[in-house]
Amino acid sequence: MTLPLEPYTVIDLTRARSGPTCVRQLAEMGANIIKVKPPSAVISLEAAKKSYEKFDGSTLAKRVAHVMQSSFNGKRIVVFSGGEAKNLDGVLDEVRAVYQGGGNGSIIGRNTFQRPKAEAIDMLNRIIKIYQGKD
Repeated sequence: MTLPLEPYTVIDLTRARSGPTCVRQLAEMGANIIKVKPPSAVISLEAAKKSYEKFDGSTLAKRVAHVMQSSFNGKRIVVFSGGEAKNLDGVLDEVRAVYQGGGNGSIIGRNTFQRPKAEAIDMLNRIIKIYQGKD
């Protein structure tokens, strides 16, 4: 049986639904690579609050791990978008949390190209070291 999203590789999500729920649903429909925003600590959907009463989402790494668990325990590739422009420490802290939570990668477009070239290259080298487990 062919699933509806099998021909597609990348799905981009907005903040309309909680990340773990969307990731699970997209994985069930056959998506191979899923892009989500890093999950915040705020559960805004009233119907979801009860489900998360016992969930420890105190750190971004724990929330990323939950998203990865929702992708068939990491059997799908999930990358996390970088969002708004951040200072260097903010970018690196978010990348570390995604790495620690088992995320497959970080999308950091504007946080790279809105910096001077030398600073951007240094930042990218530091991000590579994080994903290599050397930071």
